[in-house]
Amino acid sequence: MSLVEEKLIDRALELDLIDDLIAMMTGESQYADEEAFKKMDMNSSRLRGMALSHLQFMKKFGYCDEEKSVKEDGYILSSYPEYFKAWKLAGCPGISIYKLEKLLEDRSK
Repeated sequence: MSLVEEKLIDRALELDLIDDLIAMMTGESQYADEEAFKKMDMNSSRLRGMALSHLQFMKKFGYCDEEKSVKEDGYILSSYPEYFKAWKLAGCPGISIYKLEKLLEDRSK
């Protein structure tokens, strides 16, 4: 477990960089790392997917540190804070910490 990754993700959220994190995790950012995607095993990929779902929920409905569900357009959308925590504890698979540091540096200017 690395607290560095966890602190960097928390800092990105404090700076309201949720869109940037989502873009990094989906490969739609200059800070995305294709090699980080390729290195993921099946469990890491699942964690990344659940963490991404949690971030998308947070973007739409706000920060939540407990599991919540919202019914919208006939669908039930849920947050996944435990998976998000597990993803951070696993070292944020799918994100390059170097590129995350670069994002934070660039956005803090």
